Amino acid sequence: MSLPTQDNNPTILSFVGRNLVGVAGANRILQQVTLEKEHLEAPLNALGNAGAVALVRGLEAKRLLFSNDVPTKQWGLVQINVADNDIGDEGLLTAIKYASEDHKLRMMYVQSNKITLGGGVDEFVEHLDRSHLNVLVLANNVLLSTAAVKLFETLNAPHLHNLCLASCRLVPSCAPAIAEFLLSPRAKNLRELQLQENYLGREGMKMIIDAIARGNFTLEKVSLYENNRDEPEEVEGGDEVPVPQPVPFVAQPIQQTALAVPPQGDAGAAPANANANAPTDEPAPRRRESYVLNTFSEHETFDPLLRRLQGLLYRNNNLADRVREAAARSIVPARVIIHGRTPTVSEAATMRNPVGSPEPFPLLSLPPEVRLLVARYASLDAAALSHSQWARIVKHASDRSTIADTARLISEAQWTAKLKTRSRTGCALDVWCTRLECNKWELDRPVR
Repeated sequence: MSLPTQDNNPTILSFVGRNLVGVAGANRILQQVTLEKEHLEAPLNALGNAGAVALVRGLEAKRLLFSNDVPTKQWGLVQINVADNDIGDEGLLTAIKYASEDHKLRMMYVQSNKITLGGGVDEFVEHLDRSHLNVLVLANNVLLSTAAVKLFETLNAPHLHNLCLASCRLVPSCAPAIAEFLLSPRAKNLRELQLQENYLGREGMKMIIDAIARGNFTLEKVSLYENNRDEPEEVEGGDEVPVPQPVPFVAQPIQQTALAVPPQGDAGAAPANANANAPTDEPAPRRRESYVLNTFSEHETFDPLLRRLQGLLYRNNNLADRVREAAARSIVPARVIIHGRTPTVSEAATMRNPVGSPEPFPLLSLPPEVRLLVARYASLDAAALSHSQWARIVKHASDRSTIADTARLISEAQWTAKLKTRSRTGCALDVWCTRLECNKWELDRPVR
């Protein structure tokens, strides 16, 4: 079976560069929206605000229609890409309001438009917080500095994992709000933050990196390169002078670089024995070095600030791996201990220990809380799991129906495994850890 493309995947509706203009262009898209469509790709057109509003209104009507036709299945798009469509704040607000109502929508790409967030940043954040968006790309839009500050001061989107504000003309005055956000519980679910090609300056970069070093252990990818440029000019009254747009930002994975060893001499790097509890006779656990983003441009390879950031990302990736591995190791012992029972008299009569072997340890005669403690330490890294994470694992292990759910996860992960060239079990484990929120470091400091 071939990998999915826009040509052979029936779930993708592609209108890339079709010269769609305004409301008429939106209507052309809506005519092709069917129950099987999940991904809308319509960049490089000219929908504008009027077309974006018409498109969203039509999608709302389609969602109600399809959901009524199939009551057991709530229809909705998973991804919307309307990059480079001359969309402004009005169109963005309409789209983000739709995202707050359609909880199937996970990814929204609105880069290279005419968005400033000056037309209602409070309303934008309110709807974003209520949405289930995992990915939001606003790159290459000229955001107002005051709006960007307000965004980070109020943002509290629990489902948002990836926020891209690359090439958005963020200035040094935005850095304190970004740093405060990264230190707050509001940022605990954010995994990737792209801030490259802005005007944050050296002090702004240092402020953000210091915040990650002090108290953010969940960010795994951060881009800060090309932030040493001069701050954009302003005219009287504080209005920024418009400048020619840079090359349009393309929402594609940035090339990643694997790190064989953590950078030396960095205070934020993971301790050498961060996984010291692992047995020495087992192969080293799979480390996700490939997930550590290459945060450098070629001429900034030796920038000390970016080298420090690299070490912090390595630390955070290792901490997240410790949580995943501890959760994966503990689930089987937890199931055995929770559902185990003492053998009956007739069963015990048929059990014979080899001559000279000691009597088995009476594990099931221990108090329940002690038995669960044994299961937790069977993970070989009990300190990596927070109390909340362990409580979720125990609840999951106590429910016998989750065994069938796990088998179904492995079966459904076949396609994802082909895309990622990984095993089905590995892909299913990623999904399982994410569902139990055991894919991130939840403690307030790293522990060994």
